[in-house]
Amino acid sequence: MILLEITILAPGSEVGKKLGNPQTWTEDSAHAPAQAITPAPQVNPRPAPIVKPTSNPQLDSSMLSSQMTHPIASLSPYQNKWVIKARVMNKSAIRTWSNAQGEGKLFSMDLCDDSGEIRATAFKNECDKFYDMIEVDKVYYISRCILKPANKQFTSLKNDYEMTFTADTVVSECVEDASTVPSVKFDFVPISEIANRSPDSLLDMIGVCKSAADVQELTAKSTGKLLKKREVTLVDSSRLPTHWRPWSPRPGRGGQ
Repeated sequence: MILLEITILAPGSEVGKKLGNPQTWTEDSAHAPAQAITPAPQVNPRPAPIVKPTSNPQLDSSMLSSQMTHPIASLSPYQNKWVIKARVMNKSAIRTWSNAQGEGKLFSMDLCDDSGEIRATAFKNECDKFYDMIEVDKVYYISRCILKPANKQFTSLKNDYEMTFTADTVVSECVEDASTVPSVKFDFVPISEIANRSPDSLLDMIGVCKSAADVQELTAKSTGKLLKKREVTLVDSSRLPTHWRPWSPRPGRGGQ
């Protein structure tokens, strides 16, 4: 018998004993008559423990690479097996609703990679599970979400689809090569072109704060909740001012 390749399963320091009756090989011993070799006693190996699969296995980020992930721009409802590596650009506060069909809670976040952006939303149990886990500006591997057409009334992201978390959704933080994923993406619109946009459309704007009024407190007639707003005047290179009204929960503090 000629051995062409040997794979070491465990070094001798880990085995801790001699297996069988090994013989030192030399050219003289190769021509000597073979001696009877006492067979090694059989050792019944201890059966390996049975590992029960978990209902929500986590992705091992150390076993993933950029070659194994899918670009956000390539996602569609016709795919069901994919993993994205994306940075969290922003995350909303938890919002609640109550109507004739029931009540619940949700939060949404915007994700990006070097190919594009996408909105992801988590409802009810998934809202409780992932809200504290996911942090803004960190990079995560995400898989097993539902993809559906995006509601353009509530997002300005340039993607025809959006993601919804489910009970099977897997999220694992990427601890290596996170710097390869870009940060927030913007598509700034000059103030002079805002008037040409349709009402209720979402857009990105950048400018210099020319003036800012104090925070005002108002009470919503429909819910009785206390709201806060602030009047801010912005200008950009077009030299046209625009009035911006940030509402609670983050209307801004004095001097900011």
